[in-house]
Amino acid sequence: MKRLGALLASLLLAGSLTACGGTAAQEMQSIQVFAMDTVMGLRACGGETEAALAAAEDEIYRLDEALSRTREDSAVSRLNSAAGGTPVDVGEELRDLIARALDFSAATDGAFDITLAPVSSAWGFTEDAYRVPGQEELDALLTHVGADHVHLEGGTSVSLDQGTQIDLGAIAKGYASDVVASIYQENGVAHGTVYLGGNTWVCGGNLKGEPWRIGVQDPARAGYLVFIANWWMEISPGDVTVFSNADRVRLLYDGVLVEEREPEKLPVMHPPFIFRNVRSRF
Repeated sequence: MKRLGALLASLLLAGSLTACGGTAAQEMQSIQVFAMDTVMGLRACGGETEAALAAAEDEIYRLDEALSRTREDSAVSRLNSAAGGTPVDVGEELRDLIARALDFSAATDGAFDITLAPVSSAWGFTEDAYRVPGQEELDALLTHVGADHVHLEGGTSVSLDQGTQIDLGAIAKGYASDVVASIYQENGVAHGTVYLGGNTWVCGGNLKGEPWRIGVQDPARAGYLVFIANWWMEISPGDVTVFSNADRVRLLYDGVLVEEREPEKLPVMHPPFIFRNVRSRF
């Protein structure tokens, strides 16, 4: 998966420099960032392009440090290492992000869960020291898993039950894409792509002046796209989410299901560009 992410980011950055921005032609500028354990690609054209890319890169690195559970000085690490039930002041940004994660957990009946950190460590995913834990070990760890073990205290404090730890990896890149999107908008970027691993945000049409075409990775076949034919349209600024499983692809606009189709299979020949203000979930 990491190799595929790196390949897609490289393809994003390898596109030819193309003129945009009306009569005063500008070139698409791009940077590559490695953060949150993934390769990220940022491209922008129009407005204060250099300032936007520089600010976006700084912000991604800041969030990488702030939201990491492997950095001893991060607020997440301080929260995870505190004694059970002890309120920890994590700051407004992190507390709000944890609150959003808890909302997602409730909306998915617990399928989205930031408290799987100890289980992930038991498998060696975080430390890259892979192993297969025994069932007794997993059963013991699972008693500390669940959103009900996370408590939003007064002010900007959060507490965890004894033995519970959080990992924001499932929400951090999506949040970072929202932050970078705001930076692009503040700097007047007319055309841009923000590829943060499996999270993609775009603005403006593509460099040919066409609407963005939707494509997500086929969850059943590695190296293939699920392509939804005829989903070509201009979408006004809004929140578009794409969900896919082995046999259905669903497109939601501002939380409302607007399309559901069986996927067509196409070999990966370009990055999975998607619509304006789109977040892909796969």
